[in-house]
Amino acid sequence: AWSITPGLRAEHYKLDASQNGFAPKVANNSDSAVSPKLGVLFQASEQWSVYGNYAAGFRAPNAGQVNAFFENPNAYYRSIPNPDLKPEKSKTFEIGVRGRVDGFTFDAAAFTGRFTDFIQDQVLVSGQYGNPANWATFQSINIDRVRISGFEVKGEYDWGCYAGGRFITNAAYGYTDGKETNTNKPLDTISPQQLVLGVRYERKEV
Repeated sequence: AWSITPGLRAEHYKLDASQNGFAPKVANNSDSAVSPKLGVLFQASEQWSVYGNYAAGFRAPNAGQVNAFFENPNAYYRSIPNPDLKPEKSKTFEIGVRGRVDGFTFDAAAFTGRFTDFIQDQVLVSGQYGNPANWATFQSINIDRVRISGFEVKGEYDWGCYAGGRFITNAAYGYTDGKETNTNKPLDTISPQQLVLGVRYERKEV
């Protein structure tokens, strides 16, 4: 009834940039990480199961975030590189339940994650958009510590055969809350709520 799945992921990235007619000095970037993972599943019955996961994460900055430069003189804004951008690291916990009863399937999960050096893309670091005297300047930055938590519930029901095919309805609702740990300031890149409703018709030709 119990399944335990351990994992270990080793990764390395290296950004090797060359100076080729580019005004700001380009930067090279590299790092490595070993990220453990552990999954536990309990099959309570043929229809229901409960699971929990722990995972360490590692996300490297991309070449554009480290070295890309762009400016629009008509709208008075620019995007500047960040040669000091660090890779993002995280530790995430998740618990959930799954059910399969006749034509009904049900999944629910709750999660929480702690991030260090969280990469926030294209943040307004100075200036004002549309101001010719003080151009808006955007840059990808690291946020020291971030907490992201939430839950998701989704279900699907198979109504059976009608008019030569099968009708299936599905619904999902998720909520996520992301905040900077040090300041308790919300992250505007996290979508707080999402609701999805759907109807599907499947027909198989014989």
